[in-house]
Amino acid sequence: MSERTEWLAEQMRHADPSDQYSVLLTALQDETGDSLRTVAYGNFESREYNLLYADAETIQQYSAADIDAIVDDLALEQLAAERQTELYEPIGDLELTIRVFEEGINVLARGSETTPMLFVGLDGDERNLLPTISILRTFLGERRPVVDGEVDDRDDGEGKNNGQDDEEDERRLAGND
Repeated sequence: MSERTEWLAEQMRHADPSDQYSVLLTALQDETGDSLRTVAYGNFESREYNLLYADAETIQQYSAADIDAIVDDLALEQLAAERQTELYEPIGDLELTIRVFEEGINVLARGSETTPMLFVGLDGDERNLLPTISILRTFLGERRPVVDGEVDDRDDGEGKNNGQDDEEDERRLAGND
């Protein structure tokens, strides 16, 4: 784990859920510098998303109609990710999609029921790609989900939240579901 991802993991463990995206943005800015163009998160299918960061020069390059079309494309990506996971089941869930253009790189981190999809836009410097992937994977692994407006800190014994309380986990392990 790099120094930046160790820092992020530590910050995420102690961050208030409302501050987790600010911690993510700080990590991305520190690691990629001026190469960071855009950071957004949310459910793009339902058009419930937040633009966390947008470089002024980058945002001026797109009209409102362009942004709507990009959001539509991200919604399709969310739908396609489910299918991709089914198709390639032996190798696990689809976590990230990377799109490399002449002048930019877009990284899409697949969301879940409790974690929104993340969109990170970078300039074309591919040296920023691996650190960005590492930061996103760390963020998604450390993020404490919010369920029904409350932080869901229950744990399945492997460090992963599964929405079950400890008593239910014990019954399952004993074979008494």
